[in-house]
Amino acid sequence: MEPRHEKTGMALQRRRLPSQVRRRMAYSFASFYVLVGLLLVAPYSACGGDKPVRTVETLSPDWVPIPTPQRGAEAWTCGTRSRTAWRVTQTEGALRITATEFGERRADPLPFPLEEGNRFGTPRSHRFATMVADGWIVGLGAGEFGGSLWWFSPTGEQKARIAEVPVRGVTTLGGSPVVLTGTAHADTDTGQLLELSRAANGEWRIERRTDLGAAPEAYATAPDGPLFVMTSKGLLRLTQHDNPTRLTSEGYFGLHPNSIAVTRSGVCLIGMNHFVVRLTPVRDGYKDEWFVNRTCRHFRMDDDECVCSGR
Repeated sequence: MEPRHEKTGMALQRRRLPSQVRRRMAYSFASFYVLVGLLLVAPYSACGGDKPVRTVETLSPDWVPIPTPQRGAEAWTCGTRSRTAWRVTQTEGALRITATEFGERRADPLPFPLEEGNRFGTPRSHRFATMVADGWIVGLGAGEFGGSLWWFSPTGEQKARIAEVPVRGVTTLGGSPVVLTGTAHADTDTGQLLELSRAANGEWRIERRTDLGAAPEAYATAPDGPLFVMTSKGLLRLTQHDNPTRLTSEGYFGLHPNSIAVTRSGVCLIGMNHFVVRLTPVRDGYKDEWFVNRTCRHFRMDDDECVCSGR
């Protein structure tokens, strides 16, 4: 008697496959699709969001290149009057560019509260901090109004004043803490790198002072160790116990550089008022590329303020 429903040849073959083989085939197909999914998602998830990873060399399409503005030209002047400052940060090669308000106070995090007042700065003082073996090195700076440098124990219960200096940054170089100091006001434009060390009694002290030739504005440590410092007179490269090497002579007067991201190959991205600038090493120095955010690719002066004039 003929079966009620005919089966195709492939259906008969599939029916004859042992259940263990069918399970293995299903597992293989599932693994294949999971792998494809991971490959598609990886470039996005690495940044913790829904956008692909961007680096100093590969900026997001949100950033539009523009011709290099000349100092004193309207574009440059507009940047000096902008209320938006762009800050660049880099974590394990992934780049982030965030908008801040010009002159926004910097306050590096500490695991303990720091009282405000004449002793530990004012609400307008910038606070810089780096961890050391026995606690924290903390610097306070209020520009031409001065500043101070302190050591705090891990819980903040103990403290010691190291120096009275206008601090503009605290970081490490060669595994040791260093402090950037300086003043840029009126006819004054000075800067130093202070290398710290611990004395025999355990107290922190200034071991070496290096003249920077101008006030430091922004800084970052390269993946291979050197410290890059943007001063009001150009970009410097520093290594431990050595004099600085001048890389450029442009300090972006009036644009107030606030941050640097640097790669192992020495490519730098500088955040500042209105613009970000990428500096790429070339045979005879550095090539500069200027970018604006696409939300303000067209801009102009309106009275004494820089305003966006369409997309």
